[in-house]
Amino acid sequence: MDNFDDEPYKSLFDNPYAKGVFIFLYAVVFLLAFIGNILVITVVLKHRRMRTITNFFLANLAVADLAVGIFCVLPNLSLNLSPTWILGKAMCKLYFFVQTMSYTASIIILTVISIERYVAIIFPLRAKQLTTMCLLRVTVLLIWLISAASGIPYLIVYDLVEIPRAAASPVHFCIPRHPKFFNMKAFLPINFVLWYCMPLILMTVMYTKISIVLWKTSSQAVQAQKAASHKPSSSASSGDYSTAKKLAIGCRAKSRLVVHKERKHESALLARRRVIRLLIAVIVSFTLCVLPYHLRMLWMTYWEEIDLNFWQQLLQPLTFVIFYLNCGLNPLLYAFLSERFRASLIEIVTCKDYRRQRQNSFSLKTMNSTV
Repeated sequence: MDNFDDEPYKSLFDNPYAKGVFIFLYAVVFLLAFIGNILVITVVLKHRRMRTITNFFLANLAVADLAVGIFCVLPNLSLNLSPTWILGKAMCKLYFFVQTMSYTASIIILTVISIERYVAIIFPLRAKQLTTMCLLRVTVLLIWLISAASGIPYLIVYDLVEIPRAAASPVHFCIPRHPKFFNMKAFLPINFVLWYCMPLILMTVMYTKISIVLWKTSSQAVQAQKAASHKPSSSASSGDYSTAKKLAIGCRAKSRLVVHKERKHESALLARRRVIRLLIAVIVSFTLCVLPYHLRMLWMTYWEEIDLNFWQQLLQPLTFVIFYLNCGLNPLLYAFLSERFRASLIEIVTCKDYRRQRQNSFSLKTMNSTV
């Protein structure tokens, strides 16, 4: 490793070991993002029991991640391997457009999910009025329209520019044709605050309140159960024995009913906890994977004297790999943290007959429960 400091390379990828490691990392990220998100979309489409409101949005998140896997991961690797753009004009425009659109869609979807969970748990009666299929479709349409609009400037500005050379064939670069339209020193901090800091602060506040409510509800349920189990029984020292017997039978029946309701309530609480745990894991993954990219962009924009030594060259592909890794981590989180998703995934992989399964109907009643 010391050789890199003593003899700086023209490019990090001139070193065969570094080149091999990054090709491997990009390949792993591509496979995770491509295969994993296709499986997520397939699971939600194939299984009616998976068609909850949360999964409806997570499937759209998988579409955004899949688009990154197809249009961004390998083109970014190509950009690191070759100093020039070799993928043509269409991919030049699509690369920046899809990357911006998918990122915007991801952060909006995660924010909308947190709002939906907040309303469903804090205001359950109001949630039943708001969670209509019409509203869900309109919400998803708006998410993708806003996300596409955020990427349109990149479609317009970025283009394939040909640079002629005297003794060789011309080379092509995918760069802004009108760089004056992009004031990076103004754009990047606004973008960082608007599409990273503010949504994360909002989600943190909402999930904190949700966690407090679920914890209080669980504590109250435990206390009620203890109180019911330690309730003193009335003695039958005087009065009619048959009356006392009837009262005892009635109390036992009532007790069984109370226990059944408490268990049902406890089961619903556990299901909600699992959903919140999964969603928090997805948000933490997104936060940690995207932050290095933002910090590098801000640093490179405001740090005027950048010497492209080995370590600084390392940051660019490394932060992109971590950035794209988030797209492949989500399916793994679903598989590890959601029993229902894991069971549905196993059924798809093992090619079971879906007609033999007991499937829940696609109703808004089931849509508010589990992942």
